[in-house]
Amino acid sequence: VLLDGKLLYRTPSADRAKEVAASINELLDKNLQIYDLTRRGASVYAKGKAVISVQDEDITAYATAGTVAPVSAETAADSAFKTLRNALYRHLLNGNVY
Repeated sequence: VLLDGKLLYRTPSADRAKEVAASINELLDKNLQIYDLTRRGASVYAKGKAVISVQDEDITAYATAGTVAPVSAETAADSAFKTLRNALYRHLLNGNVY
């Protein structure tokens, strides 16, 4: 799952990737704000709802794609959280909305 051309989340499950992409798109359409985001453990929450929950098997998808695999599901979730937060911040600074 890419956001602004940056890797947000990778999983071997096409269904889970579609669910995450649909959830993120829906939230962006509803004016997601930086303060709406939190991360707990291996999950990223937006407006109190888990939108990305990284599973241990997702880590293998990073390695098989030729990228440096995160060392844990928590690390992957932290990366996704930062990618999403930074994208929102860039759009806020540019005066753009999703």
